[in-house]
Amino acid sequence: MTDKPHIHNEDELTDILYSAMERFNDVLDFDISAENTVVAFFTSKNAIDVYERFCNENFQDWLREDYTAEGYFECIAASAFVGEKYGIMIRSDLKWSSYEYFRTFLHEISHIFCTVNEIEGGGFYNKYCRGSGVDDGVINAGYAIWREAIADITADAVYSDMAMISLRDVKSDVTRLYDLILPYNPDSKKCMSLIIAYLMISSEVAGTRSWAAAEKAIRETINFSDESIYRIAKMVFENLHDGPFWTITPEFIIDLGNTYLQLLTNRFFN
Repeated sequence: MTDKPHIHNEDELTDILYSAMERFNDVLDFDISAENTVVAFFTSKNAIDVYERFCNENFQDWLREDYTAEGYFECIAASAFVGEKYGIMIRSDLKWSSYEYFRTFLHEISHIFCTVNEIEGGGFYNKYCRGSGVDDGVINAGYAIWREAIADITADAVYSDMAMISLRDVKSDVTRLYDLILPYNPDSKKCMSLIIAYLMISSEVAGTRSWAAAEKAIRETINFSDESIYRIAKMVFENLHDGPFWTITPEFIIDLGNTYLQLLTNRFFN
């Protein structure tokens, strides 16, 4: 998939999506298909109307989201849903290559796969994050970081049988993202997720089962100034190597959230 970027029609996007489903099923033995997935297409002009219609018909719980907030759909190329069926909303007015859409669809399918398989019975967010308990802020922070990182990691695992990037390749991106992790930046959790994904899919980290070796490579190449980053990377690395890499526990997510909030505190005072 090396075509030049262009505006794809809905038939082209559907074909790319079904190809991504087939690839995902072949690698991880999943069950996503045209028969159990509903699809909708939106543009920057009709996103809210399409979202409301799509969710009213298929995923009413998702109407709780603050989807009318300014900028909600601005950075969304596709979005995944899980209910009685699976669902994917696709933005159709982007001038993208088929490759970019294919990778994006793998990411969204990964969200669906992880939602179904991350805990026994699936649905970690609905079970643990939609509450008002003492740990609600911590566990929501931890899960927000994890869910985007694991979707990127899973999509990368499905797309390629081997790590294609090195820590040196991603050093400038990771350093830039690290500088954006600040208490007043609403995108800080997204930055943390991307850092985790970049580190975990790098050849040095993905190519070893030893955290000591992975940490040594990270410190030698990137050398973060805050030790909290290394604690986060270690707990993610160990979780990825403990059973199926997409599975989680509430304790792990709470620890991840607490360590991330400590990082934010450190960044505020330093």
